[in-house]
Amino acid sequence: MYIAVCDDQSDELEALLALLRAWQTGRRASVRIRAFRSAGELLDAARKERFTLYLLDVMMPGTDGMAAAREIRGFDSAADLVFLTSSPGFAYESYSVQALEYLLKPVDEGRLAAALDWDWQRRQDRKKRPVLRVGGRTVPLDEIAYLETAGRKTAVHTREERI
Repeated sequence: MYIAVCDDQSDELEALLALLRAWQTGRRASVRIRAFRSAGELLDAARKERFTLYLLDVMMPGTDGMAAAREIRGFDSAADLVFLTSSPGFAYESYSVQALEYLLKPVDEGRLAAALDWDWQRRQDRKKRPVLRVGGRTVPLDEIAYLETAGRKTAVHTREERI
């Protein structure tokens, strides 16, 4: 699990990092965490690295967390998003980017832990899925839409591509 945390307020970022480290220690989870003070900085890194989870402050100067999430969704549909904010006013909008959770500040440790647990467990379960090896690739069976056979060759079709 690779978590990107973005908050422009130093004290809130440090508090969130402490909660993440406590969760990591308590679960003995293999987690990498990278902190960012601006959405622009986060987006630059996200284009080069693949984070599995983003914890985004909604209200930040410049690019806000919601705009950053929309941009992330443009190149990464698999990562999970958790919004952190002092305003419940953006909760409805968070559905448009398929956010996992919308947490109000100060972040409740139990609610954050529940979101992290759910995300962690889902990723562990995905590792156990049956797969089909095709052309040097591994394709989870539940991602296969249909198979197409022509003579002795079979093509595998997922929702996104033909292999």
